[in-house]
Amino acid sequence: MLSFFTSLAGSAAVGWVGRRLLEVGGWLTTIISAVLLLPPEHQATVIALLSGQGGALSVAAYFGLAVYLWSQFMSWRATTKPQVVADGQKVGLTEEQARQAVYEQTGRYPTGPIENRTGTR
Repeated sequence: MLSFFTSLAGSAAVGWVGRRLLEVGGWLTTIISAVLLLPPEHQATVIALLSGQGGALSVAAYFGLAVYLWSQFMSWRATTKPQVVADGQKVGLTEEQARQAVYEQTGRYPTGPIENRTGTR
């Protein structure tokens, strides 16, 4: 009997199932945590949608949830976007300005192109 469990534990199929359980568990933990961080009225909307009671919700509930999620996305985007402020206004850097900034910080000009690591232009 013990050899059966030992061979089962070493099986590739059991390993695959174990990895999928950990993966799904991680996703569920992330999703549940995100829902619990929502304001109570948006939590109720999400729970109603997931429990199949979305038909009883008003358009305002859907709209409120959409606006809240959009505001969170815009906040994240503004936080991750590189910013330079001059005279109280946000301005973007041209490649030449970025080269000059690198020179001022390091004392040498970059030899290759300036990388845009944030994915925005």
